[in-house]
Amino acid sequence: MKHPAVCIPVYQLIFIILGSCFVVIIGEMEDVYSFELGGFSVIVPQVLFGFWIFRDKKNKNVLSLGSRFFIAETLKLLVCGCLISGCLMLVSVNSVKFVLIGFLTTILVSQVLIFYSGFRMVEYTGKAEK
Repeated sequence: MKHPAVCIPVYQLIFIILGSCFVVIIGEMEDVYSFELGGFSVIVPQVLFGFWIFRDKKNKNVLSLGSRFFIAETLKLLVCGCLISGCLMLVSVNSVKFVLIGFLTTILVSQVLIFYSGFRMVEYTGKAEK
């Protein structure tokens, strides 16, 4: 499980579980569900993004990789926007803050993981570093 497209969503899921345990202590069950909905609004687009980028392992063309990246990022933003909008419509006004906390902290976890974990795109494109 070294590939970032697999590792990062798994770590995000672990974070959501741990965060939900913390929210149980400070809030109600509706707040826990709201926190989880916010977190899953990040994980689902992240998995879609990783699948779209790394679906064709044989094609190492930089232009193809670049176009896949922009398509995947567009899909990720559209799906994320739809999910977070749906979550905000589902929860009560008092729980909106937990949706946003779950959403933002899960994004923060993924960004910190990418930065500190040493994931390098070079390892997954097959080209050696110079």
